[in-house]
Amino acid sequence: MSEELKGNEQFSLHGEINKGIRTKAIFDAVDKIRQSQLMVFEQHMKMEIQPGPDVDFGFMDGSVDVTAVEKMKSLSEWFHEKETKISELAKHVDRIGSEVSNLNSVFSAEISKESHSTDAQ
Repeated sequence: MSEELKGNEQFSLHGEINKGIRTKAIFDAVDKIRQSQLMVFEQHMKMEIQPGPDVDFGFMDGSVDVTAVEKMKSLSEWFHEKETKISELAKHVDRIGSEVSNLNSVFSAEISKESHSTDAQ
């Protein structure tokens, strides 16, 4: 009888160690997702506070600024740069969504394992 108890204790200990390893992996995944979210937020804030080009296409008297074409070019470049940054942020958001989906799969697997181990006992 004592051998059986010792075996059950050992099995329980291994189960707890494995459960602890899986739990740490889940926490690591959550931490990675949070770091990614923080990075995306910081990039977004940098983009938001970046000043745009100072563009004025005319004068108060209604005459046209002869440098308007050059100003339009700088404005176009500025928008293109913003568009590129938004595209990069979208890729990061997609990656975070994928990581969250993977984490949901891990949680589902853990819940399934827990229910099977509870059923077995």
